[in-house]
Amino acid sequence: MWHIRYPVNGVPGRSVVVATTRPETMLGDTAVAVNAKDARYLDLHGKTVQLPLMDREIPVILDDLADPRIRHRRGQGHAGARSQRFRSRPRHNLPKIQVIDQNGA
Repeated sequence: MWHIRYPVNGVPGRSVVVATTRPETMLGDTAVAVNAKDARYLDLHGKTVQLPLMDREIPVILDDLADPRIRHRRGQGHAGARSQRFRSRPRHNLPKIQVIDQNGA
């Protein structure tokens, strides 16, 4: 399990740590989702975080599919993504980012 720190933009010293078994998929992240019932992160809703390794800001969104025990990344819905990502991307109008093409490049 990898734990990756996403710095919160405009809030020095604050970050969200996201756990993943596939860190390579973070290149396609378009949001970090937190559950609306998780009071620990409600203040981050509407803020943005900096996507590590990429020069891209992504929003913190509220999504009921996010497990309050872990922070979720919401990506573009690549072929290996869990079905929650496919359902949440259109609901939040998140962009689709292609990280790997059909040739694996």
